[in-house]
Amino acid sequence: MKHNIAITAILGLALVFMGVGFAQGQSSDTATVNLSATIASSASLTLSTTTVTFSGTELPPTAMAASEKNIAVNATFRTASTAPGTLKVLADGDLINTITSTDTIPITAIKSTAGGDAFFIGGPVTWSKSSPGATVGSGQSGNYNGTFNWALDNLWTYATGTYTAHATYTLLAP
Repeated sequence: MKHNIAITAILGLALVFMGVGFAQGQSSDTATVNLSATIASSASLTLSTTTVTFSGTELPPTAMAASEKNIAVNATFRTASTAPGTLKVLADGDLINTITSTDTIPITAIKSTAGGDAFFIGGPVTWSKSSPGATVGSGQSGNYNGTFNWALDNLWTYATGTYTAHATYTLLAP
């Protein structure tokens, strides 16, 4: 019996020491993670064509519609503030007759209209050659889809010929 008591005592003491060892062996530590996210403004603009042609034999005062109709436009942007993003069109000058180079059609003779998402201004928007250009869209961050159509005022005073000019659409996300 003494033998059983001794074994039980040894086992008991072993369990006590093991328990103390487990309790003393546990430790903890912490680490702090600092989180940072940089959200930058961004802008992406696509047009399904970059050529617009006015050709026709319409008699004044009927405006000439562009041969390209319902041109798809996508404006996707994120602003860095609550200020709205804007889409503008700025011409580099008036339409100039490629034959005479002295005959011109004022760029303000071109009007554009837009359809689709509310971001795009329905119009008609009169084009400009003065900075910052004519606003054709304005709104908060998002992905906007629409269509553009163009028309050219038609006057008897325009000399015959082919006229050219360039215009740039700029999507600005402040």
